[in-house]
Amino acid sequence: MDSMNIGTNINIMGFIALCLFLFIIVSCGKDQTDAQPLDNEELLPVVLEGKVGFIKTSGDIEILPKFDVATQFSDGLARILLGTKYGFIDKNGEIVIEPTFDGATDFSEGMALVVLNGKRGYIDKTGKMVTRDDFNNTWGFAEGLAVVNIGSKYGYIDKSGDMVIEPIFDIANNFSEGLALVVVGNKRGFIDKKGEFVIEPSWRSASSFSEGLARVAVEGKHGFINKRGQLVVEPVYDFAQDYKEGLALVKINGKYGFIDKDGNIKIDPEYQKAWNFSDGMARVTVNNKVGYIDSAGEMIIKPRFDGASDFSENLAFVSIKNRIGYINRKGQMVIEPRFDGASNFKNGYARVY
Repeated sequence: MDSMNIGTNINIMGFIALCLFLFIIVSCGKDQTDAQPLDNEELLPVVLEGKVGFIKTSGDIEILPKFDVATQFSDGLARILLGTKYGFIDKNGEIVIEPTFDGATDFSEGMALVVLNGKRGYIDKTGKMVTRDDFNNTWGFAEGLAVVNIGSKYGYIDKSGDMVIEPIFDIANNFSEGLALVVVGNKRGFIDKKGEFVIEPSWRSASSFSEGLARVAVEGKHGFINKRGQLVVEPVYDFAQDYKEGLALVKINGKYGFIDKDGNIKIDPEYQKAWNFSDGMARVTVNNKVGYIDSAGEMIIKPRFDGASDFSENLAFVSIKNRIGYINRKGQMVIEPRFDGASNFKNGYARVY
């Protein structure tokens, strides 16, 4: 795996351990559900004396600690573990779906993926199984459809559990921007929601569409195609990531830079490491220190941090000498580095360790 996929080089092992306990995700295929932003009514899971409960943002305990594991609320329900079984509670702390499952994901779009005896299916908020419960694997819903694995092949179901695209593919990905990446033999192509090929399987390597373009590789070099399957960025790069905010991160001759959607180099490849743009800024590494550039390539926060995150709510957490604090978009330290681990702010709050 290329080091570009790691994100930050902050040492937060203690914080990660705490997060894994609080937000453990059971292996149900690939859980693609993101944590939901906190609203004013949201409750936060906390560990007290080995059990998990929930507090208000004021710090008052709302649900007494009695669960072995609990996650943040999503779609109005929180996933909990009692003993070895998973179920769901409401915001009053009442169990609304009994803990009978070997594994489960958080609710998203009104459905949750659950595991029973090694097989997978989907339940609604009443706990009713609304699809078959014997899928070998599945990756959750995206754009109204979910990939399911039956035998050695993959297809797609809708939210009624009906098979809308027959399992004929060797590998299948979730839909993104109306198209899904599938594999037939050792070739990759793209289908629409009718299951018809829009781009014939002719690529040895490809990724899902992002901002209208998809990465492909030819003889180890990376480029991009449009939704007609036409090469719009020639495969000349040693490495590339999906387009974000109109720019794609690329690597050439051992250095990282950015190209636009016509394939023009917009930010010269001159950085040791770099990360995708987020909220108008991208992290880059110079002489083993992390700073931030804007979309014109101007260095707006000088590289002086051992590690850093993307900005969220106009703050980013940064690491200096194994301690973590927060900076604003001008690079000013607004929360001094005193934490062992930290997360981005969401609705005014950040978890720290």
